[in-house]
Amino acid sequence: MNVSSNATDLVSVQGLIEPVAGAATYTTSWFYAGNANAWEAIVSAGTVGTSVDAKIEQASDSSGTGAKDLSGSDITQLVAAGSALIQLKPADLDNANDFDHIRLSITTVGATSVAAGVLQGACVTNAPLAAGAKVDETVTV
Repeated sequence: MNVSSNATDLVSVQGLIEPVAGAATYTTSWFYAGNANAWEAIVSAGTVGTSVDAKIEQASDSSGTGAKDLSGSDITQLVAAGSALIQLKPADLDNANDFDHIRLSITTVGATSVAAGVLQGACVTNAPLAAGAKVDETVTV
């Protein structure tokens, strides 16, 4: 790593689920997993009415063809305010069946549940990787 590198040369926020309230499932867009050597989803729950669940889903293209859960990516259900991390590598996907895209999925249960999530790629393969569409601004000092 170059000491003059910015964090965005190493880690790139790709998907965002802005704070949401109410009982529903919220997802990021699909992202090509090969754009980074490692991925991390950060899930944060504020008020929890009943529970907050999160997982990574995988698909064979950016439109979600064949979408299915990534085995082992489900968090332990949050039943109170808190956070959880989901970490994965592109090799964790069903590569044998050409699954190479991922997204974060958060399900809030209970009308008063509030949650948010970030899906970021680390050690991006073609740095810098452009921030995802929901990132409104990046300020670099």
